[in-house]
Amino acid sequence: MSTTVFRLTVQVEDARGAGLPGAFVSAIDEGALVFDADITDANGRVVLRLPAGEYTLRVAYRTTNLGSMYEDEREVPVTVDASATVEVAFLGVPLTLTNTLVFQISIVFGLLVAALVTAIYELWRRARRSGKEPPQGEKGDAAR
Repeated sequence: MSTTVFRLTVQVEDARGAGLPGAFVSAIDEGALVFDADITDANGRVVLRLPAGEYTLRVAYRTTNLGSMYEDEREVPVTVDASATVEVAFLGVPLTLTNTLVFQISIVFGLLVAALVTAIYELWRRARRSGKEPPQGEKGDAAR
């Protein structure tokens, strides 16, 4: 018995269209059997060899940037009846600075510094004011 095997090229990309290396791609048939699986190359590409049929491509991608982890998975239904290319995009990649843990810690640190500076300024202002003007209770006593 001979079965024709087709080449299904899967191109995994980020939001800018650049290839994502290191994504795990698997082709799962209707019976939940993994027919082929591999990890994308430096260009975000992987070639799976599959017989004709209906499959679900499961593409998983994980990365870290500045202390934050990004983890996502996509499922794409495909019909294989000839060699073809399928593109899968992860729109949350690359991680923007505002989505990183370092940025969020920096914001909290900035707010704490601002609160500290405000408190020090208020203490300085009160001390300066109390040095020039005696409290109201003492004014009346000094006039007697």
